[in-house]
Amino acid sequence: MAAKNIHPNISNEQNMAAKYIHPNISNEQNMTAKYIHPNISNEQNMAAKYIHPNISNEQNMAAKYIHPNISNEQNMEAKYIHPNISNEQNMAAKYIHPNISNEQNMAAKYIHPNISNEQNMAAKYIHPNISNEQNMAAKYIHPNISNEQNMAAKYIHPNISNEQKYFFI
Repeated sequence: MAAKNIHPNISNEQNMAAKYIHPNISNEQNMTAKYIHPNISNEQNMAAKYIHPNISNEQNMAAKYIHPNISNEQNMEAKYIHPNISNEQNMAAKYIHPNISNEQNMAAKYIHPNISNEQNMAAKYIHPNISNEQNMAAKYIHPNISNEQNMAAKYIHPNISNEQKYFFI
């Protein structure tokens, strides 16, 4: 499920993307979000750690570097990425892409499975060029998603053709 198809401009060598985002990721955990936003340096290789649930408490620096404008104090993951988020909503991922307003704080909903049906605007604003109809985006970043949610990850980045919309199936 590597990021190879999340964004088409990824070579075959990069198709294990999540494996290298954090070294403690097995081949089976290749659910990367490394290329959800390309501005991630080698130092930022803790990014998107909780996109896959098989992560221990020790790995709680996850997603800190999805956007570099995060201080060391913000190491409780998305909780401080957007301030208007309660403890329950701490997967917000507002700064996966910086152009996200306060109203867009439901972003990245299905990146983590602990999200209710009411939060179905998930990941709509991971990239701002997503219409209301595209609000199923990023659905297959995590496999606990039904076939009905088959718009998965198509619109995480707009440069994905219609033919690629079922690539996680």
